[in-house]
Amino acid sequence: MSDNNTVENNNESSDKPKKTLTHVDYKKASNPQIEKHLLELEDYNDKMCTLFDKQRDNLNNEMNELFAILGSKDYKTFMDLQSRALATRQSIQENIVYYMQKLSKANSNFHKAQGDRTEYYLTGYGIKINDGIKNKLVDRDLSERTRNIETFQAHIEFLRECRSSCDQIGYAVKNLVGLISYINVIDK
Repeated sequence: MSDNNTVENNNESSDKPKKTLTHVDYKKASNPQIEKHLLELEDYNDKMCTLFDKQRDNLNNEMNELFAILGSKDYKTFMDLQSRALATRQSIQENIVYYMQKLSKANSNFHKAQGDRTEYYLTGYGIKINDGIKNKLVDRDLSERTRNIETFQAHIEFLRECRSSCDQIGYAVKNLVGLISYINVIDK
């Protein structure tokens, strides 16, 4: 990722899942409606995973370039390295905030759907079921929503680790520049 805009522009990527999911009233939805909705969510989650994989590949390439420069003996490039690491860190931070907002919305939707589906199995299912079976049915109905949340969490954790690596590169450059300055003073 040789230009710094690649990570930033992933928020507006054309690969982003754009399909609007059909609305399902979890208080009243029948099993066929839930199954159809699960398939839509599965497709959406698969597209989201593909998008995240591309973003991770781009970010891994950028981080590898930064670490390669850090490992070089060309000290003149260290200031450029420090600025690139800082720019990369900033775009990663923007992505973290963006995906944290998405995660918050997904959590909110999940808890509402969980309550609605629990109410359905308690009042509108037609037969009385025990709590264990009810919980398994609710978990099944919301499995792709759970996957969505877990995917966001995993990607956010990856971004946080990359942000930490950018911080470490910045500290390493600062320490190397300080060491070089100290050695130059001693040599004179």
